[in-house]
Amino acid sequence: MADVGCGFLRAKRMLIPYLRPERYFGVEPNRWLVEKGIEHELRRDLITIKRPTFRFVDDFSLSAFGVSFDFALAHSVFSHAYPDLALIGFRGIAEALAPECKMFATFKEGPANPVGSG
Repeated sequence: MADVGCGFLRAKRMLIPYLRPERYFGVEPNRWLVEKGIEHELRRDLITIKRPTFRFVDDFSLSAFGVSFDFALAHSVFSHAYPDLALIGFRGIAEALAPECKMFATFKEGPANPVGSG
């Protein structure tokens, strides 16, 4: 499972325990958020048992994991991105998806022609 914008890991404390070891992969641009999430939301023993993998990048790329993902989650990531960055994100995610992958993403629709980048 790929988790794009895994952040503070609040929801992941409900998800990671159900996955087999080494099956959770999180991408987050802010390392400190994941470190705080491990400290406050997950337990160190759960990290030792489940062995999740994290990358700290801001381009949404998943291919560096070397895994074809069956599931991808991007909760409230694209709500905070202009279309140019969202397109980079979708491309970065798509490169690492298995043919029958299911991707779940949320977003809040904004103005039709937003001004800005990133």
